[in-house]
Amino acid sequence: MIKHLCVILFILFGGTSFAQSLSYTHYTVEDGLPSSEVYHCIQDQEGFMWFATDRGVARFDGYEFEVYTTDNGLVDNVVFQLYEDYKGRIWCVSYSLQLCYFEDDAFHHYQFNGDIKEVIGTGIKSSFHVDEQDNIHLGVTRKGYYKITP
Repeated sequence: MIKHLCVILFILFGGTSFAQSLSYTHYTVEDGLPSSEVYHCIQDQEGFMWFATDRGVARFDGYEFEVYTTDNGLVDNVVFQLYEDYKGRIWCVSYSLQLCYFEDDAFHHYQFNGDIKEVIGTGIKSSFHVDEQDNIHLGVTRKGYYKITP
């Protein structure tokens, strides 16, 4: 009797969750994205969505996009990866392997970009991480792993 009652309750109440449909919104350049070519996206700890594109970085608050380019402090408009570190800074890894980060409502160029360019030159980034000692861990395809310390 109890077994049959559980089955009936599941069908009445639990089964309704299977009938729910998912909804999504497809955002385009017309909605404010700087480009339809999006390489990477993340959601930061404040809930903003960040999009790395070939024409800058866009931050989305759920209603509108704010677009950042070299005019706003990016080192390069072609950004391949975004990363949020332990301090809440949003790091951008550009096509040219130059780094910058968003902090206090502004982009800041990474102080060792010149050294990165001198030692590594060009390449394709394969991994990126900032640890709690502010060391940068950068993997570059066919060139290896680099650790940059403050």
